Amino acid sequence: MKTPSPATSRHTPVRAVAVLAIVGAAFLLTGCIPSAAPAPTTTDAPPGTAAPTATATASPTANPNGIEKLNGADIIGQSLTNSLETKSVHLTGSYTAPAPKTAKPATPSPSPGAGTQAVTVDLTGSATTFKATFIIGTSTVELRRLDNDVYMKTNQQAAAQLGEPRLAKGFLKYGPGDAMVKSWLALTDAPTMLKTILQANVTGLTYTAGSITTAGNDPAIQVLITENSRLAGTLLVATTGKPFPLKLTMADDTGTADFTYANWGLDPAVSAPAVTEMAPAG
Repeated sequence: MKTPSPATSRHTPVRAVAVLAIVGAAFLLTGCIPSAAPAPTTTDAPPGTAAPTATATASPTANPNGIEKLNGADIIGQSLTNSLETKSVHLTGSYTAPAPKTAKPATPSPSPGAGTQAVTVDLTGSATTFKATFIIGTSTVELRRLDNDVYMKTNQQAAAQLGEPRLAKGFLKYGPGDAMVKSWLALTDAPTMLKTILQANVTGLTYTAGSITTAGNDPAIQVLITENSRLAGTLLVATTGKPFPLKLTMADDTGTADFTYANWGLDPAVSAPAVTEMAPAG
């Protein structure tokens, strides 16, 4: 399966699941039974209707940053700039998308599955220093990265499907260009992944400032993401402190993306696996 290019994608949800498709093409695991992410909702416009152009106003909060005074496109731009500069974040959430009908052989080559594929991720860190866990149906993949050293282990099902049984016995060490881990690394650069989702060259793509709301306990401005006047998703951006992205939700009948972002700028404590955590040699 060739990953859709943002320049040629015709539908917003294809953009949302494009990074998932990178992993799906190389490491599609069978038996995926995902829980669909919630559809984007807003008090300003129900899914499938035109978004309003009303100016958002903020309630008084401590240390306001004034981001809600900007238009939707500028809110998106500022939040992406902050995330790309900060790099480190705790990301949790999932992608779901239709399983590819065809896939190029991988090395090793798991068997393609049918129906819907999904990847759930819990990632802490930056693109070059992180710890992450991915769940694909009943398969689990754990990664740690310290610069050019990438450590990977899985449960037995994933190890069998990836053709490396030692992965179920402990961590194996790879380089970032190794075929076993390379595609997974596309899902570990959270700021770049968010930029890919939000700034694709899609006809009719617009951003509109919506309601003042909250993301968890954090005050936020909701930005409506529309394509040809149809609601495709929402991004919540912090209205206090630095205006970081807090939650992204995109969905329609072709796929979903649902992510929560927290602890921007806090570097994780990532260490190489202990000798006892490594897979036995041979």
